Amino acid sequence: TNKLASSTSLRALGRAQRQLPSKLLPPAQSNNYIAVKTCLREPPFDTLRKDMLVLVRGGEDGPSADDLVVAYKRLIKSVEEIDATSSLGMRGRSDIDSFQLGVEYEEIEKALDLFIKVGSEAAGIPLQEDTRQMEVGSIDSRSGKVTSRVI
Repeated sequence: TNKLASSTSLRALGRAQRQLPSKLLPPAQSNNYIAVKTCLREPPFDTLRKDMLVLVRGGEDGPSADDLVVAYKRLIKSVEEIDATSSLGMRGRSDIDSFQLGVEYEEIEKALDLFIKVGSEAAGIPLQEDTRQMEVGSIDSRSGKVTSRVI
């Protein structure tokens, strides 16, 4: 089912990528810590982890599974970093560089781009179907003869 849900997750990640510059960039550039934290908890960014996990699980048996996991970890790390920086800023920490949120935003942008690229390659690999036909048998109760048939 994860393989089938991959296209939906890719669309959701694409939506997040398109909305990243309009929703997350302005508060990151203006060091609005509360707005950054709020933005990460609203659609389409609130389901990033779920959509990414669907793609990782859908591609875990494919040739690009390792690349997908590395891209997943990179994106999760970048989102958690900007969230942690925003938390520190909300608490009034003065040692935060004024450009740090902007740098972390750029890392999210790069990591999301990479994950979508690797994820779409993994999702494009067709499902592995079992082409073997199931063989069943029946036993004649009078003679005890076993007959098999393919369904």
